[in-house]
Amino acid sequence: MFRSDEGIDGRTRATDLLLVLTAVLLTRFSWTPTFLWTDNVNLAYALETFDPRLHQPQPPGYPLFVFFARLVHSFIPSVEVTFWIVSVVATIGAAWVLYRLANRMFSQWVAIAATILFMLNPVFWFTRLQSPLRPWLALFSTLVAYCAWRCWKGEQRFALWGALALGIGTGFRPDLLAYLFPLWAAPAWIATRSWKTMAQGGLIIAALSAVWLGAVVVAMGGIAAAAGTFTAYLNEHSRLYSVFFAESTRNWLRPVSRLIIWNVMAVVGWVWAPIIGYRHLSVKDAPWSFLLIWIAPGLASQLVFHIAAPGHTLFATPVLCLTGAYLISAFRRRRDAILVIAAGVNAALFLNAVPRGYPPSPQASTLEKAWISLKNSIAYGTFETSQERLLWWEEMREVSLQELERFAASDRANTIVALNGNDTEFDFINWREAGYYMNRQPMWVLMDNLPAGQSGRIRLIRGKDVQVTPRSTVPLPRSGRVLWIAQPEGHFHRALERVMKVHRGRYILYADIPAGQGPFEIEGFRFVPE
Repeated sequence: MFRSDEGIDGRTRATDLLLVLTAVLLTRFSWTPTFLWTDNVNLAYALETFDPRLHQPQPPGYPLFVFFARLVHSFIPSVEVTFWIVSVVATIGAAWVLYRLANRMFSQWVAIAATILFMLNPVFWFTRLQSPLRPWLALFSTLVAYCAWRCWKGEQRFALWGALALGIGTGFRPDLLAYLFPLWAAPAWIATRSWKTMAQGGLIIAALSAVWLGAVVVAMGGIAAAAGTFTAYLNEHSRLYSVFFAESTRNWLRPVSRLIIWNVMAVVGWVWAPIIGYRHLSVKDAPWSFLLIWIAPGLASQLVFHIAAPGHTLFATPVLCLTGAYLISAFRRRRDAILVIAAGVNAALFLNAVPRGYPPSPQASTLEKAWISLKNSIAYGTFETSQERLLWWEEMREVSLQELERFAASDRANTIVALNGNDTEFDFINWREAGYYMNRQPMWVLMDNLPAGQSGRIRLIRGKDVQVTPRSTVPLPRSGRVLWIAQPEGHFHRALERVMKVHRGRYILYADIPAGQGPFEIEGFRFVPE
């Protein structure tokens, strides 16, 4: 099963690269979103002005990613095409390095199988269509792992190459330092037993990290401003997405369930095979220690600090796909059939083969309720990383922008008021996205995710310009029209209907302010017609 560390001849390498490129293009060209989502809008603004204080992009800034995207953008005027190219580059790189690593660790069959499982993994497929940034987690994870494996097998020079890969990777995704530092350090020490080499590698990582961190600090106006922004950002996200800093049981369960579900998506297609056929497996010689060092520190770090999106788990996806390919290969005569089933399950999950259901009826038996609840949990869990969700987002953004234009009154003043969204109500176009596509049209933003009474809850935006106002009230045009960006049938919508007549489209609400309308308050926000 294991191969020696000899190289692969040039003809095989060209054929294998063609295989990887074909897999990338078949899955990447299947469908591409037209509109940028919130984080991509932040990245688009960063192509013009880099300042994480203004979420251009969101902290911590990803300076090397922005630099690379700017380089591509200098040749490609379209932001959307630029991000498409950047995502494809990361996808090809991750798939190619994973193939080479699997080929070196195990066999060519395992390499092909791991690449297929990886390319059809629903989380990776979903993320590379949604984000140009997060696929770089997979690329640098496989790149550092490749260097680490060469070290593990005694090639000492790869200790410094691994440090270089990790140092550069932190400029694309700073969280990689926490995820992958043990993967670099342990094999480097095993291979060299040299404090000098370890110090040299550590200096390479520290120096490259200092370069990108220095660039961020300068762009943000100094150490104090950078520290304040980072601290506020970490506090906000740790409260919602960290086990240690969760403020409620619900917030504690959220990161745990996300970590499990999004990683299980990488194993659900094949995990049944070794369970059923464990008697036929012979995997004692597998490098389990290496694979554990690769994945365990990152999973622990995500629980402690932050796991908010499926793409955040992509550093671990290659490990799980590689492990699955190796275990499947142990079945020898049946391995091709098992691989086809596993790949089919992956594709089906992305294409949303598990339909969303309805809550059980009150008359249902306990067993029936348990079954329906389990089925719905699986359905909604898989929906989060499905093509259907991407298509729904696309349709929601397109229709929302059309309704904002169509519902605007031509004979009176118009004002747009948008909610930021909170933990329970967020299924509407984000104000950042609306502002990007509406050519600097003024918009009041209500930060309903912040507690009532906290400063900074009312903001005025024009495109990328965000003004945090000291105001305690939101001015509305008397006898004018207000376009509301909020959750249809949500808490705010229902409260607003108790004050005035509200009309709605599919996603946008609008209301005409009566001439005699006085001030009113909803969810801690005071509105004053004037």
